[in-house]
Amino acid sequence: LVLNGSVLKIDPRYFSLKGGLDRWLYRVARKHAGSHGSKGFEISLQTLHEKSGSMQPLRFFKRDLLKVVNRNELPGIKLTPIQKGRQLKIKMVYTGDEASDAQTLDEVSRDKLVEALPEKGDVIPIAKKRKSASPAAAANHDDGEMVSVENIVGRFKARIRGKATQGFLEPETIEAVRSSCPGLDVYALHEDFKAWVEDDADRQPADWQKAFIGWAKRHYDRVRHQLR
Repeated sequence: LVLNGSVLKIDPRYFSLKGGLDRWLYRVARKHAGSHGSKGFEISLQTLHEKSGSMQPLRFFKRDLLKVVNRNELPGIKLTPIQKGRQLKIKMVYTGDEASDAQTLDEVSRDKLVEALPEKGDVIPIAKKRKSASPAAAANHDDGEMVSVENIVGRFKARIRGKATQGFLEPETIEAVRSSCPGLDVYALHEDFKAWVEDDADRQPADWQKAFIGWAKRHYDRVRHQLR
């Protein structure tokens, strides 16, 4: 799992989690609780609400989040609600990857590829030939464009990571949209984007974060002359 440049191990059962909120909470818990050992890590529900970028009112977010906490089914993570005065906190304890074959995201991505892929370092020819700018360049060009297995794995890994954040905003995405679309409400934009995606089954993006950033920029280009 890649978070802010750091690579963490991820339980393969993460990919079996069905709810977007479950997957998002796993990533938060794995990042923060993983370095706190048996004492765990506590975070307020208010902070989780802000980190999620959800447009839900806090009371509805609390309702949905507590369903995940009470199920307590995140792999390798123990969740406990703790009431401290008027503040509700969630305690997250990393118990270790219970699956014996716990892997990094890179390894899981490779395992999900077809077993018949060539060995690492091999290349796969693409049928369409790329035109060269000059006869000299053409003489040094192969019959087809050559794509390494590493590139294929990288693309597949990006798709997995993109699918895992469906419906939620990463902090980097929020900052990117605020920077490129000044004057617009990023959370309201996200709700409009979700409605736009749900309106057509063919609009389901492979990478939710990149798709939203691109959509927001296009929307901003259309309306920025109306902003003061």
